[in-house]
Amino acid sequence: MQKSRKMTGICSMIFLLWLMALPLTVQAAPASGVSIEKTIYVPGETIRVMFKASGDWPTDAWIGIIPSNISHGSEEFNDQYDITYQYIEKRTNGVMEFIAPEPGRWDLRMHDTDDNGREIAYISFVVQ
Repeated sequence: MQKSRKMTGICSMIFLLWLMALPLTVQAAPASGVSIEKTIYVPGETIRVMFKASGDWPTDAWIGIIPSNISHGSEEFNDQYDITYQYIEKRTNGVMEFIAPEPGRWDLRMHDTDDNGREIAYISFVVQ
């Protein structure tokens, strides 16, 4: 009985040492999102949008300007209200330039596809 417990203890220790020797690899998913240099613009001003996106998204992933009062979440719903947009085209990061629309509260919204996709991120701004 004692021999069996000793053997179990030794096997457990060997197993733990073996686990500790394995390389631990943690790969974080790249954070997708959008950012802008400021939050207040005048009509016609250039809005520089910095973005990070997943390289796994299709070429028709997009960022667009949508009125802030439109519900969030559904790409298909957002698509009905965008006033302008640009495709990300599989880029994982970059800068896009948009022209500030008429006065009001607006969002730049990022979507993972143009085919019934999801809204991934947004940032709000004001045009006055």
